[in-house]
Amino acid sequence: MIVISSGLSRRKRRAWQISIAVIAASIVVGKEESIFAGFLLIILILFKNEFYAESDPTTRWRALGLFLQLFAISLLFGLVLFAERNRFMVGIPSAGDIGLTVLRGLVGLSGPVLFYGDRTQDVVLLLLETLGAITVILPCITFLRSPSARLIRPQGDVAALRDLIAEADDSLAYFALRDDKSVVWSQDKQVAIAYRVVAGAMLASGDPLGSRDLWPEAMREFKAIADRHAWLIGVMGCSEVANELWIETCDLQSLEMGDEAIIDIETFSLEGRSMRNTRQMVARAKRHGYEVAVTHLDDLSDSELQEWRVNAAEWRGKERERGFSMSLGRYGERRDGRALLVEAKRNGKTEAFLQLLPWGQQRYSLDVMRRSPQVDPGVNELMITEFISWAKERGISHLSLNFAAFRSVFERAEDQRASPILRLVRWVLLIVSKWIQIESLYRFNSKFQPLWETRYLLYPKGGSIVRIGVAALEAEAFIIWPRLTAPWRWRRLSER
Repeated sequence: MIVISSGLSRRKRRAWQISIAVIAASIVVGKEESIFAGFLLIILILFKNEFYAESDPTTRWRALGLFLQLFAISLLFGLVLFAERNRFMVGIPSAGDIGLTVLRGLVGLSGPVLFYGDRTQDVVLLLLETLGAITVILPCITFLRSPSARLIRPQGDVAALRDLIAEADDSLAYFALRDDKSVVWSQDKQVAIAYRVVAGAMLASGDPLGSRDLWPEAMREFKAIADRHAWLIGVMGCSEVANELWIETCDLQSLEMGDEAIIDIETFSLEGRSMRNTRQMVARAKRHGYEVAVTHLDDLSDSELQEWRVNAAEWRGKERERGFSMSLGRYGERRDGRALLVEAKRNGKTEAFLQLLPWGQQRYSLDVMRRSPQVDPGVNELMITEFISWAKERGISHLSLNFAAFRSVFERAEDQRASPILRLVRWVLLIVSKWIQIESLYRFNSKFQPLWETRYLLYPKGGSIVRIGVAALEAEAFIIWPRLTAPWRWRRLSER
């Protein structure tokens, strides 16, 4: 009933159907409770249209198959448990009595078999009842599971999406072309919202693409799809303008994720006391013989692209490819022809590179930063500053760097007047930074004296921040759940 009530709270049509069946059965077999059960049945029937959320259409037969397999396993376990009859049973019961006791035990009832002592009987019944609960609960969860989003992106939609990206003001716009993202369109296809469904959450990333006046229309369509499938709404990395519109249109709450570092190329300079450390790192890399080359991806040969991909995979090593809201998830592909490759070479050999993606017409966003484990310090600083010099000559106006999570916490905690709570939060973030780059990205970005643009995480009201947070971490590949092969897939996998 707990599982079913959870489905009802999310307005699942299947949860409503199961509830009707269970309550109707309780009326048939019940006595004193029949009046109350009948009242509940009438209420559910009257409010039938309130339970509209769809479940995964592929889980109907999966749930049945899982139930039959778990039931067979539970029954077999119960029979094995009774195999040594003389240890805890009185007399020698028949096979029929043993089978009936196991079946009744799976639903929490005692059977005709007698045991030596109440404690023995309690332990046996507890084991059987636990198996029975698992046999019912897991198929029920499977049956009520929300559908996963199917990535359907016709070629015409990709072309329309690229047109919107070319005119977008959001530095994260190009990441809407990730291979694992779907798109919600406004009715006239003038606005698009890129998203991915993770752990029952419909996660949008960045700002909507298209005319800002039509953003609310696409947001309402986004919410309607989420409601229809019982998905929670989450938005990762949106700007302040989109943050206000999401809150107003979809009744969400927001939390500062951190800040995006944006370099104004026209005003950038290595001169001055504040740039001393960056200037020294750049000079050090040059002394070690590094040179930087900037190339459009379209100008690279197939062999050069292949070498680029091999180097990127080799330098990453066993580290999992992370990113969702601010990463494209691929590099060196012809379809991203406007992307730029910034290479740091020594003695003609590439030892580090950046992939920069177009942001509108005259701006770029940093996507991938990779380097060889043997590379000298200062090479990343050299690539960025050399690209800025290259870009300044070609009229490129801005470069978006890495996202600095919780930047304001680090910045305010360094003030002598910072509160103990703020310093405690900073201390916790420093510990987390040993596994996830938080402080190091903030320090690196700060070297370039960038403009900081706050980015927000949005989530539904009512305590959904934990679920959205876990889904966001899973989408970014910071959380990797172990994947078990379901029993009904064993044969399918063996046939491959």
